[in-house]
Amino acid sequence: MNGCTLCTEDLDHCHDVSVEHADGSTECLDSTCRLSHELHEWQLSCAALEPPCPCVPEEAEPPLLLAA
Repeated sequence: MNGCTLCTEDLDHCHDVSVEHADGSTECLDSTCRLSHELHEWQLSCAALEPPCPCVPEEAEPPLLLAA
């Protein structure tokens, strides 16, 4: 059987992206999701968005890109 183990086990999780802002607040790209940042399959800083989120300080270091 293919699929998500967390779905199969009926555990709380989200397959969408949770974005963490400079002030520490988080939001899921699924506006109906109310799960915490840690329960998301994909987690990233808003500084990694293109263009970066307006809350990112201008002096912030650009995010590092991972080499494949």
